[in-house]
Amino acid sequence: MAVAARRVVVRQLQERGLSERQALRLVGMSASTLRYQPRDDGNGRLRERLTELAGQHRRHGYRMLHSRLRIDGWAINRQAHPPGLP
Repeated sequence: MAVAARRVVVRQLQERGLSERQALRLVGMSASTLRYQPRDDGNGRLRERLTELAGQHRRHGYRMLHSRLRIDGWAINRQAHPPGLP
């Protein structure tokens, strides 16, 4: 079961009268996972540009895309590329 679905189940169990701790134990989820709020990493523009370049140059790998970003004026580390993008 996905984390989002577990969160929904925990909230439903709480509405039925279970405490948060009891609902979490029943679902098998930690409290920190339930309360986790993702934060913006500040790389939205970089991610958009990298996706755009990857679409234009489909055969380029991450090294060539990094090189193209540097030519465009981006100062980034190769390891700073968002995961899941080529």
